[in-house]
Amino acid sequence: MTAAEISSALDDCLLSRKQVMAATTLSYPMIWRKMQEGKFPRGREVGGRTCWLASEVQAWIKSRPVKRLKGEVV
Repeated sequence: MTAAEISSALDDCLLSRKQVMAATTLSYPMIWRKMQEGKFPRGREVGGRTCWLASEVQAWIKSRPVKRLKGEVV
């Protein structure tokens, strides 16, 4: 397996609620609210539990705005 294949496989792995909360630093009620508003990837039901595709969570994280620095002129 090549590095690209491994990276692709990891992108499509499933994340648990705890893993998503740790990755995003959001509480579960906030994740739920954002899903209802269409502002966060919807979970998938797997074995009676909700899981998220790592690639979708990563894409959401990457879409967050970059924090401006104090005194920075845009």
